[in-house]
Amino acid sequence: MRTGVKYRALLTDKKEAEILGKARIAVLGLGIAGASAAEALCRRGVGGLTLADAGRLTDDDVYRHPFAFRTTKGLTMVEAGKRFLGGIDDSLLINTYEIGYSAETAHLFDLGSFSCVVDALGTAAEKKELFQRASREQVPVVSLVNSLAGPGEICVDGILRSGLGFLIKDLENSSKRFALRNTRVLYLRKNRTSGRKSGTPEESRTEKQTVNDTGIAGIMGYLAAEEAVQSVLAGRTV
Repeated sequence: MRTGVKYRALLTDKKEAEILGKARIAVLGLGIAGASAAEALCRRGVGGLTLADAGRLTDDDVYRHPFAFRTTKGLTMVEAGKRFLGGIDDSLLINTYEIGYSAETAHLFDLGSFSCVVDALGTAAEKKELFQRASREQVPVVSLVNSLAGPGEICVDGILRSGLGFLIKDLENSSKRFALRNTRVLYLRKNRTSGRKSGTPEESRTEKQTVNDTGIAGIMGYLAAEEAVQSVLAGRTV
């Protein structure tokens, strides 16, 4: 049994802890949201993480980024993440890519080897490439979109309700059906003042947040990690 799994079994149950201990999850993009997701997945007992990002930590990151300390300034995001997460669980299997995920680099990632992918990528083109490849490989995706500055609602929706359906319109029917069932998107929406309903709990879950942008990104990362965990435990859908 992995280090820490016995303790984590107290938080879930033994069977769930064992399932998570065998899971392999990729986190693509290690900004504040992606790094927060990686930390939460590590603490949740996931057995293996793959981290991918081409960036480095700067002086400014020390005041806001989960992986940033005075001793890690100048390190690549993935190296700092490996050190940080290894300090939480030294038995965690960590693979790193010091590159971003894009159409040019996608062939270097074996998406089919992952239980789930957390998408913290920054552009629509990167997300489109990921959605299409993950759908063909039958891998669930939890996607983060942080496009609204200031107070709002953090929403968890399917890909159509989130407004990202255009990214999978070119997929063949079987892959498109998989994406519709197995892609969850966390995004920010301005607080509604009307009485319009936001959907059933299964279709859309909303967390009202009025914290600063850095705090929102961290919260979204933690929520994305839990979505990924539930995907693994469910076995097939997010």
